[in-house]
Amino acid sequence: MSCSTRRSSSKLGTVNYSADEMRRLNAKVRVVLPLTGDDWLRVAYQFNLLRPEAVPYRDVESLKRKFKKMYCARGRALPDYVQEAKELRALINQRLDTAQEQEQEQKEQEASAGDLTLKLRQMEDAYHRTLESKRAEETRDGPVVQRSWSAGATSTAGVIAMLTQIVESKRRAADGERRERKRRKVEGVLLSAHQEQREHELAGGGNGSAEASTSESSSTTAAGHQNETSPALAASLQLQDSPSLGVMELLLQLMIAQQLENAQRLEAEQASRERERFEREERRHQKELQRKREHRELMLTMRALLGDRFPDSLKHYSNEDDEQQEPAAHSVHHVATPSQGTSTENGASSTHSPAQASVEPAAVDAVDGATSAMLQHAIEKE
Repeated sequence: MSCSTRRSSSKLGTVNYSADEMRRLNAKVRVVLPLTGDDWLRVAYQFNLLRPEAVPYRDVESLKRKFKKMYCARGRALPDYVQEAKELRALINQRLDTAQEQEQEQKEQEASAGDLTLKLRQMEDAYHRTLESKRAEETRDGPVVQRSWSAGATSTAGVIAMLTQIVESKRRAADGERRERKRRKVEGVLLSAHQEQREHELAGGGNGSAEASTSESSSTTAAGHQNETSPALAASLQLQDSPSLGVMELLLQLMIAQQLENAQRLEAEQASRERERFEREERRHQKELQRKREHRELMLTMRALLGDRFPDSLKHYSNEDDEQQEPAAHSVHHVATPSQGTSTENGASSTHSPAQASVEPAAVDAVDGATSAMLQHAIEKE
């Protein structure tokens, strides 16, 4: 009977494990649903954490073997913890399948990402090759233009100088063409006049006066024709050359105006900074003068109150401004001792009461104490 009980207990996975322990194991497995060794370490930690004293310590391998025996048990009437272990095994298998599917999807995504990266790299390489070939063709076809633009300055001053040279060269070329056309026109008029005069001479008609008048009229006609044609020729040339020269000159004027505007703006900013610096220096100077004036007035006040007891080390403050010393001393003396004048004026006619005589020394002591404190503060500040 005992052998059959032992065999059935071993078959159901209950050797050395109580039913409470196996239910506790199922609870911890349900929380973690372990797949790897680290998951089983968590199960063992939670199983052994805060366990009763009657429950012994169980290691990872023992828990794994016990759980395997429980979900592998077969029979008609199985305990509830064995059925729960089978359910947990099904959940773990589902989690394993999900993990495998996620891993497979991740691998596929990485493979597709690698393919996409490879395609992008190939496209980038093809783009760079095409760009390099175009640059090579441009370098081979237009080296003169490239050298001319690379030789020019990239700054505004360089562009202005280049435009100035272009405008001057075009203007010189237009002037040269205009003079050449004018010279050819004059030569054609003179040649036609000479031919007419020659024909008249050969014809032999008329006398010398007629010939002279004919020559004079022909020369006058030639001169008038020259004067009439030259302004028209100049106007036509000006109309022909005005578009290109007008655009270049307008661009040159705009760039020069922009450069002047930038220079004026920089000058205005510099003047504003200088003005602000001057105002700061002026305010600082005024504050310093105010501080010195207040300090000197304090020293003059102390000297007027203390008299002979004023320290010699502080007399240079009161000697700095003799013009301000006398009014300050006079005013302070007049304010500090108003009762002395009245007492001397009324000394002959009135007498002091005992209470008044007792108050005056106390007031003098208070004034001396306050004066000494102010003097000590001034010395420490100095």
